[in-house]
Amino acid sequence: MVRRRSSHGEGCLLRKKKNGRPYGSYFIRYYEGKTRYAVSLHTADLAEAKHKWHQWVISRDNGSGSKGVNSNIEVVTWLQDFVRYRKEAAEVKKSIKPATYNKDEDTVNNLTRFLKAKYPGLRMKDLATPVFDDYMVWRSKETRFHNKSKVPITKRGINKELSLLATIFKRAVKLKIISANPVTDVERFGVDEDPNRDIVPWPVEQVRQIIQEVRPDARDAIAFVAMTGCRRGEMEHLRWRDVDFDRNIVVINGDQKTEWTPKTRSGCRDIPMSKAMRSMLLRVRKAATQAKADDVVFTTPDGRAMYEWSDFPLRRFQNAIRRLQKRGVDIAWGSLRTLRHWFISHAINRDDDPLTLLEVQRIVGHGDLSMIERVYYHPDRSKVQRKMSSFGEDLLPDS
Repeated sequence: MVRRRSSHGEGCLLRKKKNGRPYGSYFIRYYEGKTRYAVSLHTADLAEAKHKWHQWVISRDNGSGSKGVNSNIEVVTWLQDFVRYRKEAAEVKKSIKPATYNKDEDTVNNLTRFLKAKYPGLRMKDLATPVFDDYMVWRSKETRFHNKSKVPITKRGINKELSLLATIFKRAVKLKIISANPVTDVERFGVDEDPNRDIVPWPVEQVRQIIQEVRPDARDAIAFVAMTGCRRGEMEHLRWRDVDFDRNIVVINGDQKTEWTPKTRSGCRDIPMSKAMRSMLLRVRKAATQAKADDVVFTTPDGRAMYEWSDFPLRRFQNAIRRLQKRGVDIAWGSLRTLRHWFISHAINRDDDPLTLLEVQRIVGHGDLSMIERVYYHPDRSKVQRKMSSFGEDLLPDS
């Protein structure tokens, strides 16, 4: 037998041993009087076994029985334990990305605030779909950053929170704490598709207008995205050690300090610097006189890294578009993701030195070439119209 820990009242977490090697599932051995019991945890993973064991101890402390994990645990207590488990998986076991843990933690904190305000003491066995219907209404009346902003939470954002909650409580079903997922049957908000907010690549002149309209504290970051087509997270985690002025490249290879990694394996790449991007980065480096190699390239007005201020560059970018629209400029709505679409389309459609699809794929770090063709690349309609203007003249007889 392999004994992981023994504590009074908590039983022992054990695993069978054969030929000096542990095998099979972990189980809990405990005593009630002189009677010995064993509860199989149905997992060979130590982290998950500890998580189930902790749930079992909570069940005993709440007086809800002793022969296994059950549903008499308070929802808030279970959520807090879930966050601890995810944190261990992110920091110790490294089985999930820290960004995933942060999203789960934010969503759990929002739900915890709601339960403490509206359903104090609610237990897992009493969870039902109407609780999450009320949660949607409650969240829709809030603003971003807990009343520190006047910007309301979007319906699309609430729907994303519900999707995360469905994943979280799916684990509770797997642990047999609840019999069914209460979030599955929640009716999401209907999000009307605004035709003005479809992804429409702008002309070069309009991209220049947007960048000039962006406030100076985020203008260089937006320009970097426009000149490289990189993702927002790649821009936010870029550090000076990743900028190689000697080889004239920008290296995207993850952030060791925050343990952030690119979205895909293809996201680790070298991006060649253009003359405009090199001069811009040199100007930013000269302005940051005391910057070290481990410091981020683009910061917020108060000197923090941009990933510490949620949606900072996106809000600056979209506010610039909104100001242009109010002045009567006919410009389509978009986001930093739209700017990525624009870079790919412009790099392929440009008249002088256009890039091939394969070259663009290496620059933007996308793993699927067909996805670039089907989703990211948008042909230049005016260019296609010019090519088609003389088509068919040799097919008709002379009049």
